[in-house]
Amino acid sequence: MALRRRLGSLLAGLLLLLPAACTATAPAPVWTTVDTLPAGFTAETLAPSPAGLIIGGRAADPARPMLLIEQADGVREVPLTPESAYGRTAALSSIAVAGDQVYAFGGDRGGAHANVRWSVWSGTPDGVREREQIFWVFGGQDAGSLTTMVARPAGPMIIGNWGSPRGLDITVWTARRNTWTRVDSRGSALASTTKELLSERGAAVLGDRVIIAGNALRLDESLLSRAVTWVQDSPGADWRRVDLPSAGTASTALDLACLDECLIAGIIDGKVAGWLGDGATWSRIELPDLSGDPRTAALRVFRVAEGWRIAVGDGATTTVIGPATDPIKGPAGRLIDAAGGDRARLLVEGPEGSRRLHELS
Repeated sequence: MALRRRLGSLLAGLLLLLPAACTATAPAPVWTTVDTLPAGFTAETLAPSPAGLIIGGRAADPARPMLLIEQADGVREVPLTPESAYGRTAALSSIAVAGDQVYAFGGDRGGAHANVRWSVWSGTPDGVREREQIFWVFGGQDAGSLTTMVARPAGPMIIGNWGSPRGLDITVWTARRNTWTRVDSRGSALASTTKELLSERGAAVLGDRVIIAGNALRLDESLLSRAVTWVQDSPGADWRRVDLPSAGTASTALDLACLDECLIAGIIDGKVAGWLGDGATWSRIELPDLSGDPRTAALRVFRVAEGWRIAVGDGATTTVIGPATDPIKGPAGRLIDAAGGDRARLLVEGPEGSRRLHELS
C-alpha cells in the first residue's frame, strides 16, 4: 500500500508539470541589424539572387550608384560602369534577376524642371554596365515614371506609366540587346479610358508570364478603386485584364511576388488582403486582421522556408503577417523594401532618417 501511495504521488506530480511543459512558448523572433553596409550608402531596393541578396541604392560623397551582394562573410560591391552624366549619380531603385543576369534601373533629378533622368543597367554579379538610351525613350512631354522591373528568360521588362489623352496609361518597355523601346499602350488592356484610370503598383514573372498588379479607379461619382491584374502570357502577346475577387466595396493591389505560384497583397475596405494564383485565376487567402490605408501603406510580398509573408508598413512601424501565422512586429521606422529566402529581411528607414537592413532570427 505504501508503494502504491508513493507511485500515486509521483504520478500526480508529473501531471502537474505537464501543463507547464505543453504551454511553454518558443523564443520570440528577434530582428538583427546588418551592420556591414558601407557608411554613406542609402539602400533603395532588395532583390534575392542565386549569388546572394542584391542591394541597390546610392553612395554619398561623391554621389554614385552602388550595388551590393550580401554573402556569408559580409557584403561585396559589384563593379558598376556608368556611361552618362545622370548614370554617374543615379540611385538604383529597381533590380531584376534572371539566372546569372542582373538588370536594374535608377534615376537622378536634373534639367530645367528637375524631372527624374532614368538610366538602365545590365550585367552579372561580377560587373554591371549602364546602357545609355536616347532621351525620348524615358523622357519627353508625356513622360510618366518607372515603377518596377522584371526579367523573364526572354529578357527584362520595365513597367511604368506614360501620358495619354485620358491621364496616364500603364506602359511597358522592352529591351533588344542593349536598346530599350517603349511599347505603345493605346488600344490595349493597359490603356486608361473615359470610365477608368488604371495604375500599376507592382509586377512579377511566372515562367514566361508577366503579371502586373494595381487598380482601376472608376471615374464616376463613387471614385471607387478595384484591385486588378494585367497578364501577358509570353513575349509579344496581347495583355489581358483579370480582376481580383473581392467581396468589399473598394480594393487595391499593392505588391506581388511569384515563385511556383504568386501572392498578391493589397487592401480591401481598409483591411490587408491577399490573393493566391497563377495569373489566370486568383483566390482570396485568410490573413490576420490588420488595418491598412491604401493611400499610405507600404506592402511587400516575399517568401521564406515557412511560406508566404507580407510586410505591412504604416510609415512608423512594420508588421509581418502570413497565412496561419501570428503577426510579427518589425523595427520602428518607414518600410522601404523586404525580401525572403532563408530568412526574412526588412529595409527600414529609422526615425533618425538612416536606412538599415534587418534580418529575422
